[in-house]
Amino acid sequence: MGFLTGAALAVCGSSYQGIFKNPMADPYILGISSGAALGAAIGIVLNASGNIAGLSGTTMLAFAGALLTVFLVYTISRTGRKVPIASLILSGIAVNQSLSAFMSLIMLFNQQSMDQIMFWTMGSLNGKGWTQILIILPYVVLGIFLLMTSARELDIMLLGEDTAVQLGVNVEAVKKKVLVVSSIVTAAVVSATGIIGFVGLLVPHVVRLFTGPKHRILMPVSLVFGGTFLILCDTAARSLITQEIPVGIITAACGGPFFLYLLWKSRRGGAAGMKEEMLKIQEVTAGYGEKKVLKGISLSIRQGEFVSLIGSNGAGKSTLLKCVSGLLSTEGGQILLCGRNSRKLKPKERARLAAVVPQSYAVEYAFTAEDVVAMGRYPYQSFWKTGDPGRSGDPSAGHGRYQYTGIPEPALQ
Repeated sequence: MGFLTGAALAVCGSSYQGIFKNPMADPYILGISSGAALGAAIGIVLNASGNIAGLSGTTMLAFAGALLTVFLVYTISRTGRKVPIASLILSGIAVNQSLSAFMSLIMLFNQQSMDQIMFWTMGSLNGKGWTQILIILPYVVLGIFLLMTSARELDIMLLGEDTAVQLGVNVEAVKKKVLVVSSIVTAAVVSATGIIGFVGLLVPHVVRLFTGPKHRILMPVSLVFGGTFLILCDTAARSLITQEIPVGIITAACGGPFFLYLLWKSRRGGAAGMKEEMLKIQEVTAGYGEKKVLKGISLSIRQGEFVSLIGSNGAGKSTLLKCVSGLLSTEGGQILLCGRNSRKLKPKERARLAAVVPQSYAVEYAFTAEDVVAMGRYPYQSFWKTGDPGRSGDPSAGHGRYQYTGIPEPALQ
């Protein structure tokens, strides 16, 4: 049960983060946790201890509450045939808070049941057996399979919905599929185990650091990592002290600080320059003849940064780019590309370090697109070998024919 729950929450979390294009999204973002908790609270207060097909009345009410919440959020957010992501998030937050308020009222007027309700909301695998596992197993297995079939579409949708539509993706259909399937899987798991937080948020984020953002790899690795993570947390919950601790407390206790550490590490890495300084301009002066356009300009760009030069016509934006790319000589100061003085670089060496895409590009003869792209590989080619070197970085390691994969990228673009 621990592995199924962790795997389901991790895969659903990665799917939600893909749909919402936000690494902070988790399976509970649409109010599933509050809906399930409200349903469970009602079941506990009404003493719904009946058993149908191995499921208690409380479990069934929690499942129904979770699904009704998602349906409500989806209905509120829908605009015509489209469901804007921003509306989904805002509706989820609003419904989540409203349902939490109702649950608080139930606890206030039924204090004799407060301990049971609180224990359920903490999440626990205690008392779960093969009956519950066999009931939620079809939801988890089929749901994860359906989500993985949308991996490629989720990758493309990260480029933006407009781009995805232009590439042939039925964006709204993919949204509905991912939201409905993820909601059903999450509702099934939560109704059986209670609310186990941080797994769906933390695991995909950590896995993405090692596998990258591709969902075809991210989802299966998150499945294994999430299941293993929850097993370890449950083992700790049963072993730390004589009384068993709800596993949701352990996941929050482990996940919260670790997540903060990752954020701190990423910020610290950014402050430290993300490994190295790619471009450094020091007191550069340049112009055309007697007209000085740049006077004492300094600029530093580190790895991983995106920088825009903004200014009115004649401010010197193009002049600065010409100096960096070697089209215009500087009259003072220096420009460092990956720590190397650009004045001392040969043309091919400079081209390997910096790539430039001009505003306009005129091709006078009928070259094919492949021919033009292959011309861009000139810095890596020699007279005898004109193929692409792959990622080996060896300009002499040609393959004969230009290939579109495995191209070494210049350090600065």
